[in-house]
Amino acid sequence: MSTAFGDHRLLRKLASGGMGEVFLARDRTGRLLALKKLHPHLLEGDDARRLLFQEATIAARVNHPNVVQTYELGEVDGVWFISMQFVDGATLATIAAKQQLPLWLACRVVASVARGLLELHRVKDAQGRRLDALHRDVSPWNVMLGRGGQVKLIDFGVARVRTLVEHSGSMKGRAGYLSPEAVRGLPLDPRADQFSLGVVAWELLTGEPLFARESMVESLQLIGQCRVDNPQTVPGVAAAVMKALSKDPADRFPDCGAFADALEPYAAGELGPFVAALVPAELEPAFEAVKSPAARPAGVLALQSHEAMALQQLERLKGPFTLEQAEACLDLSGFPRAPPALDVVQALKQGGWLALHEVDGQLTFSVQRR
Repeated sequence: MSTAFGDHRLLRKLASGGMGEVFLARDRTGRLLALKKLHPHLLEGDDARRLLFQEATIAARVNHPNVVQTYELGEVDGVWFISMQFVDGATLATIAAKQQLPLWLACRVVASVARGLLELHRVKDAQGRRLDALHRDVSPWNVMLGRGGQVKLIDFGVARVRTLVEHSGSMKGRAGYLSPEAVRGLPLDPRADQFSLGVVAWELLTGEPLFARESMVESLQLIGQCRVDNPQTVPGVAAAVMKALSKDPADRFPDCGAFADALEPYAAGELGPFVAALVPAELEPAFEAVKSPAARPAGVLALQSHEAMALQQLERLKGPFTLEQAEACLDLSGFPRAPPALDVVQALKQGGWLALHEVDGQLTFSVQRR
């Protein structure tokens, strides 16, 4: 598949859902991204469009390794879209359906999402004022696990729009992750997101649904009662999850950072190989499409002849480096056009020249000579 959507080139369809269709795409700068085309009914009213703009603007201000980066909100021929960072992997829901996660992996995933939520809850505007942002839709469907070891919270910026425009009956799949205060219609604060993440954690540990039932009414009743059995796992992990699932928000952790602190001592090992064993790679066909002379449109960067130059520059960093450090280090003036550092790093990684690491929750790369 290769078709144009405004200034974007759609490489392949990744998913379809209640919010719209998601495509692997490249923008006009050559950056690889995920592009979500929203269903028209979501934005029929002025309130929905205004809310989407407000939420997408907040999402774009969140810059954290565990939150997918929002690039752009736009419209092409009446179709609204959101472009965001691409994660080569699958949702936590997909992974968990294939195989129950071991304890260390469940703790790593939940702690990483908690760190991302903490950053979201603390996001400020240009004047330094706290925006009181919430995700409102923390669930296994809104956590991406990457083949390179990434854990990314997704879909912030559309959750409130979904709540505004969809009928309650269509929320069946998400109802099992609401907090008791949300069910009661009370004002929400970051501890509501913490409760939702606690539900995710409990289900990862037990392999069973906590509140989700075929009847949404029954799901909401169970959340209102909030009777939670101990997940019968390592005592420290069980205690942390049960605290996050307290019915009264005052009994939960003060913030998601404290929830992460409680779980991180039990997180160990490499996440990437676990995910890679369960999820086929999405990037190879996309890169082959732009490297193939027959398929390469005019102006698309071919990196192969410049690998040595880029590697020589990156080796000056002497050890693991972040994408931001690569951006500062790379002098791309000798390339056919100046690409984003992400394109260079991804292409070198795809060719086996770079190794991907996760250090203290932050993704880093290092040069790996063949």
